[in-house]
Amino acid sequence: MFDKVLWRIILIYGFAQLCLPVSAQYKYRRFTTSEGLSHDITYQMLQDSLGRLWIGTDDGLDCFDGNKFLQITSYDGLYSNYVIGLCTLPGFKMGIATWGGGSQILDLDQLKVERCDDQYRVKLKNIFYHNDWLLSAPDYVLHTTNLMKSKCDSEHHTIIDGSGGVLKLNKFDPTGLSARIEDYYKFSGAVMDDDFYIFNDPKKTVLKTKPLPGIFKLSVGNDSHSNLIPQFDFAKNKYVSLVTSYKNKIYIAVSDTLYLLKNGQILEQRKLALNGNSITKLSFLSENRYVIITMDANGNKYGYFYDEGKLIDLKQYCNIRNSLSDILIDNDQNIWISSYGDGVFQLMLKKELISYMGSEKFLDPNIFGMAKSASGSMILLSRDYVYEYRDGKVFHKQ
Repeated sequence: MFDKVLWRIILIYGFAQLCLPVSAQYKYRRFTTSEGLSHDITYQMLQDSLGRLWIGTDDGLDCFDGNKFLQITSYDGLYSNYVIGLCTLPGFKMGIATWGGGSQILDLDQLKVERCDDQYRVKLKNIFYHNDWLLSAPDYVLHTTNLMKSKCDSEHHTIIDGSGGVLKLNKFDPTGLSARIEDYYKFSGAVMDDDFYIFNDPKKTVLKTKPLPGIFKLSVGNDSHSNLIPQFDFAKNKYVSLVTSYKNKIYIAVSDTLYLLKNGQILEQRKLALNGNSITKLSFLSENRYVIITMDANGNKYGYFYDEGKLIDLKQYCNIRNSLSDILIDNDQNIWISSYGDGVFQLMLKKELISYMGSEKFLDPNIFGMAKSASGSMILLSRDYVYEYRDGKVFHKQ
């Protein structure tokens, strides 16, 4: 019976490197509540070391294993189901930023949420890990939590003008007696290499805070009244929206312009056609292939795929109506896009090569399993034989 069957095996090799017409090159999938997603409003995404995709939503934290979604909610220990930010922690754990529930930690092995009775349940929009500290920089207050302490109490700081024009990190006074909201700078943050940097937050805010010019390095855990140390002289009077690094190069964004630096020197200044919006995130496939998130003056986010000089509008390409939230490149170099109301999208960059092999190529044509080897060849299994498909040929052994 099986000798008469023509076996069709879909082999997935490598990634699409050729610049084919955009309309014909990439496929995408959409995941919504119809596919098991908790909510169509989604936020930051993270992939753990097991390959599972974690997605913050308006109704808890979702985990996608490639087949189905698992939900973690307030019934499992979250203080708030509005999960906005995620970050990787040592010990196979994950930091979680929630809107109204502060920061929490998830044990990725046990899928258990750690709870603290003394947790300060503030509204957080992002979260970072740096040198045993959990950090969050939403708007104008820096929240820091020392993970080495038994208590979960956070410290809260603002940036104010010090004497002589020096900026200072100062403990936040929630009473408003020591400073007015107009005295505070709004800022965001990023971990780069072994340091934590703060810079301007480009999003629209209803608060009367001031934009922060320049880039500053912060020594977390030191004197809360310490001065901030400015970095990168060329940016000291610019409103920076991104600081990141890739392969020994530093990428700094000022609105829609990227500055590429190495050893403190500007190698390239690259202005992109992004409608004047601010670049807020870069995720790299290579130096000439990366994904961009931008933000307009109203806080709406857009996504672009910079592909060897071509700029692909991801909202238009995937037919996304609402604002984007986050972009992630997974271990297989597919692009994942979260959105504010349209669910999650997976843009598949892999090239599929289809090969038809008749039963005459196999000593036993009853193939019941396949996997990709570390060298990139395809391993096929029958009852008595193991086959390896490489370079267009089938090799077998008992």
